[in-house]
Amino acid sequence: MKSLIGKQEEIILKDTVKNITKIAAQALSETINKKIELSEPRIKIISIKDLQKDFYPYEEHPIAVWMFLKNQTTNTILLMSKEENFLKIADILLHKEIGYYKGLSNENISVIKQICELIAGYFIDAEIKLFAENLEFKKTEVSVNPSKAVEYFGFKDVYSQTFLVLETLIKIKEYDLEIKIFLIFKSSMKDRIIELILENQHLISV
Repeated sequence: MKSLIGKQEEIILKDTVKNITKIAAQALSETINKKIELSEPRIKIISIKDLQKDFYPYEEHPIAVWMFLKNQTTNTILLMSKEENFLKIADILLHKEIGYYKGLSNENISVIKQICELIAGYFIDAEIKLFAENLEFKKTEVSVNPSKAVEYFGFKDVYSQTFLVLETLIKIKEYDLEIKIFLIFKSSMKDRIIELILENQHLISV
């Protein structure tokens, strides 16, 4: 699908994602006492079907953790990786040997939610500063079928519209571990999002 994002708009959105991700990565690094590396953000306007393709190459045991936010720029924050990667983080936080957890359990899934909420929390805080006078968000959800989960993100008629997707990646090279982060907005909100960022970007500068 041809991009509908101008070069200057792309720069503004990428810089915004970089600033927020740096703060989130610093907090994650301090929490697990590991070095975090960041990828260059990607900004696209795509269909849900194309977004579902972007979820992969996590074809084997993918897990998605997401929060739906409702404000003047309603959106979803989604964190996604292989089950194995989330289990490694649970191992670290629960002071287990890497590989201790072989699958999801009541004990480790709460930790996976907590670490995702920590990361997403910095994006939520930034959105409050950039976009929202009032912000509502639903409880954290976890799915082992991310492609199906998009139907429950809170957007109506997801297959009949396009979405502005801001995607980035955090890596912990020591454990060959990565987590994709997606911010998913209705594409019709792009101009308003840019406008609000330009007005309020000084509030999230690092």
